[in-house]
Amino acid sequence: MANGHGGARRGAGRHRKRDKYTSQSAAFDDRAADRLGDRAAALELLADGGFEQIEEEFVPAGLVFIDDVTVEDGKVIRRRVRAFPNLPEKELVCIRRKRSFAAPDRAANIYLIDRILGKPGTESDDEPPATDDERPTPEELLALWNEPSSDSSNAT
Repeated sequence: MANGHGGARRGAGRHRKRDKYTSQSAAFDDRAADRLGDRAAALELLADGGFEQIEEEFVPAGLVFIDDVTVEDGKVIRRRVRAFPNLPEKELVCIRRKRSFAAPDRAANIYLIDRILGKPGTESDDEPPATDDERPTPEELLALWNEPSSDSSNAT
């Protein structure tokens, strides 16, 4: 317990992901840098919305039926027949197509604004995190706490 960490040894514990995946991260950064302009344009398009979206539903042709209505001897005869009798039963056919226009994506807009202006309430990347040597000791914090304030409005 001489190191003040409850018996933890130097180098013990889980390694940081940043250190563990350094080579994979560098390879991804290289690949992503080549397509950064395309990614930015796609993100802006998503954020703005207004582009066409098409949703289609496909089912096997053997499951699609229509009602066939015929009149024989003055009687109406209804029967269900396959809608696509010439297609194999397992071939997929489109039974529904929906066309719409995308609304602006709120999350994409927030990401772009945070990326440009910086996320509120976070430390900047320019400042490295404080190390144990830079942090004040408990004795120094206590001395700061007990120091008389120079602010006269706090006087009692």
